Amino acid sequence: MTVYCFGCLLSMILVNLLMKIKHDDGNSLHKIIVAFVASLPLMIISAIRYDVGQDYFGYVRIFRQASVGYRQPGLEIPYYELNRLIDFFGGDYPWIFAICSIVFMLFVFLQIIEDSPYPSLSVFLLVTELYYFASFNVMRQFVGCAILLFSIRYIKKRELLLFGVCVATACCFHLSCLLFSFVYYIYGKPLRKRTLVLIVVAVIFLLVPLSELLLKIVSWTPYAHYIGGRFDMEERGYTTLMVTIVQFLFILYYYDPKDKNLAFYSYLLVISLCLTFFIGKVVLIARYRWLFSLPSIIMLPIVLDKVKRTGDRIVIAIAMVILYSLYFYYTVGINNSASVLPYQTIFSR
Repeated sequence: MTVYCFGCLLSMILVNLLMKIKHDDGNSLHKIIVAFVASLPLMIISAIRYDVGQDYFGYVRIFRQASVGYRQPGLEIPYYELNRLIDFFGGDYPWIFAICSIVFMLFVFLQIIEDSPYPSLSVFLLVTELYYFASFNVMRQFVGCAILLFSIRYIKKRELLLFGVCVATACCFHLSCLLFSFVYYIYGKPLRKRTLVLIVVAVIFLLVPLSELLLKIVSWTPYAHYIGGRFDMEERGYTTLMVTIVQFLFILYYYDPKDKNLAFYSYLLVISLCLTFFIGKVVLIARYRWLFSLPSIIMLPIVLDKVKRTGDRIVIAIAMVILYSLYFYYTVGINNSASVLPYQTIFSR
């Protein structure tokens, strides 16, 4: 785990230092440079990995098949063509991991810089909430998730065309990203705190019929073959549920419907929480949840910034760091739940 801890710490330090450099707030080039340089440690670790992540050789197989002109059923054509393009220019499969790592990290860091009041904390959460490691396994979908996270800036600016471009680009990597489209229309809706609670309570009480309905919907999609398969036997997600509930209670205390930015990120968390209840009941629901849960790495710092007293803010921040460090150590260090240990590089092949 040392390499991941070192990469995380280095990226946290870099984003903090680079953000202090004086610049024109409208300078997009500066933000891109900061995002790229600050994400470089984590980006390199992800890009040069070898046999790290349980789906690693699945992506190698896709590359090998694409190089001979075979496309797996259901595989997005743009992603397939990206593999073919790499092969056409003489590249091998490590390039697909490198490109996806660059795109994922760059878009995530660009949105962290855009919206997070505490960028270093967001980087820390990216790693300790395990999204960084999930991108090692569900690589295509997390590239899409990163682009969707980036698209939030266009939701807030009410730029539907650019938001649509982001969603379409994300769908080039994973079609499930299309589900994110509807969130454009919930921005700015002043839902009361009571309404958020009622939504969650309603989902809990209607869990059984809703599970049956969602399974029926899945049976009509290209993902129907997953029903009854190994992905249908996933863990129940109790740890994930507990963590998400704690996040929900935290944002609920400081929730203000008049704060459109906080409210929007809160809505995404509520969607994420509601989907979490279906883990173990509806196949692949955990993967759909990621579309809406990744923004929590920015939401939590936003909520923390709402704590008025400096002393209270420091105490909460320390508690957050300790709890997520323990969560990271338990899930990755002890259980290796993301199959990212031991770490090795392509140079050791």
